[in-house]
Amino acid sequence: MTPSDTEPREALILIFDTETTGLKIDGKAPRLVQLAWQLRKADGELVEAGNELVRPDGFNIPFKAAQIHGISTAKALHFGKPLIEVLGLFERSVERAFLIVGHNIEFDLDVVSGEHERMAFESVLKNVKTGDTKEETKDFCALPGGKGGAYKWPTLSELHHKLFGTDFSSAHNAAADVDATARCFFEALRVGAMSPKLLEGRLEELEALRRKFASGVPALDIVPDPWGEWIDESAPEAESGEASGSGPDPTLYVPLHVHSQFSVQEAVGDVRKLIQKASEWGIKAMALTDFDNLFGAFVFVDEAKKRGVKPIVGLEIHLCKNRFDKSKKDDGYRQVLLAKNLTGYHHLVKLSSLAYSEGFYYVPRIDRELLLQYKEGLIATSGGLEGEIPSLLLNVGDREAEQAFGWWKEHFGSNFYVEINRHGLAEEDEVNRSLIKMCRAENVLYFASCESYYIEAEDAEAQE
Repeated sequence: MTPSDTEPREALILIFDTETTGLKIDGKAPRLVQLAWQLRKADGELVEAGNELVRPDGFNIPFKAAQIHGISTAKALHFGKPLIEVLGLFERSVERAFLIVGHNIEFDLDVVSGEHERMAFESVLKNVKTGDTKEETKDFCALPGGKGGAYKWPTLSELHHKLFGTDFSSAHNAAADVDATARCFFEALRVGAMSPKLLEGRLEELEALRRKFASGVPALDIVPDPWGEWIDESAPEAESGEASGSGPDPTLYVPLHVHSQFSVQEAVGDVRKLIQKASEWGIKAMALTDFDNLFGAFVFVDEAKKRGVKPIVGLEIHLCKNRFDKSKKDDGYRQVLLAKNLTGYHHLVKLSSLAYSEGFYYVPRIDRELLLQYKEGLIATSGGLEGEIPSLLLNVGDREAEQAFGWWKEHFGSNFYVEINRHGLAEEDEVNRSLIKMCRAENVLYFASCESYYIEAEDAEAQE
C-alpha cells in the first residue's frame, strides 16, 4: 500500500548495483545482465532485497564481461527473468525510497534508464535523490592519481579497505557489491565521510545510526545468489593446448604476423636474426608486420632474398572510426595488412605516412575511408585479439562481430583472411570457435597463425 501524500515518507534508502555486457560504446549504455538491490532503513536495518538475472533476449553476454562477473549467456538464459519483470520488481523498491545510493551510480542509472527506454517503461527512478559513494568519498580516501594532481575516485574495493582495513569477497557480483556499498555508505555517514545532507534533515536517524554502530558498521546481511553454483554442461571443454606427436612440419608453415624491434616497446627481434631463424627452420616465406611503420622493410627484404626466404611486407596499423577526430581518445583496432604486389607496398607506405601526418592522436591511425581508398594490392586479415572482429566478439557481442565480418568480406572479398591464433589463452579458444563458424558460413578462408614478438623464449623472459 502506498502512503498518501499527506503522510510522511518512510526513511528508506535503496542501494543498488548492476552487472552488464560491458562498458559504454559511443556513449550508449550496455545491456543489463544482473540487477541487485537492498532497501534499508536509515539505521542500516534490511527491509527487503532483490537479486535478479536478466534473460538476454536479442543479445549475448561477451566473453570478457562473463569473465569479470561470471554470468555467461547460457547461465542468464537458464536462470534469467524477462527484462520487463526484473524492472517491475526493482521499481516497487524504488517507489519506497527517498534516497538511492550506488558506487559510480551514474553508470548504473544510465544502464537501467537505457532499459527503461527500450521497454517504454515508466519509472520514478530519475525523480529520487541520489548519493554516490564514489564521488562523495574522494577527498576522504585521498588517493593520488587524479587529473592535474587531484585525488582520484576510489574504487569500491579501495573505499572498503579505507573504511574497514579489509577487502570484501566476490567483487563484480552485483549482490556482493551492493552488500559492500551499503556497508561503506552507512560507515561513511557515521564517520562524516559523506554529507548528512543526503538524509534530508533526518538527523535523529543519523544519531540512531551512530549509537547503533558506535564501534563501526559490521558486515551487513549478505543476500546470496538465488541460483547458486551452476555449471554449463553445454560449454565446450577447455583444450589443454599440448600438441600431440612431433607437431606440424615447420617448412610448411608461413609466419604472417611477425613483429621486429621496429614495433617499438612491443617486440625485440632483430630483423636479420628473424630471417636467420626462419632459414634455419626451413621456412620458405615470412611476413613482417610491425606496428604502424615499414622501417624494417628494406633490411627484411634484402636479408630474406640472401637466405632464400620469400619476404612478405606488411604492417599492423591502428584502425579507428575517424582519423580526424581528436576530441576523444580512440586507438581503434589493430589491423594487419599485407602487400600482394608492388602496388600494395606503395599503398602500405601511403597508409603508414597518412596515419602519422593526418591521424596521429596518441598513436598513428587510419580509418575505413582511407583504407578503402588504398586497398588495391592489399590483403587484410582478422588479426589477433585486438583486431576488430575478435575484439567485438570478446567485448561487445556476436551480432556486432558478424556485421564487421560482413564488412571485411564485402570490401576485400578473396583478399580477406581470418587468423586462428593459439597462444594458450582462453580468450583465443572462445574467439576461434566463433571465427571458424563465421568462415564456414561465409566461405572465407582461415589460416593458422602465431603472433610473434620474440625470437627465443629467453627474449620474452628478459622483458618480464
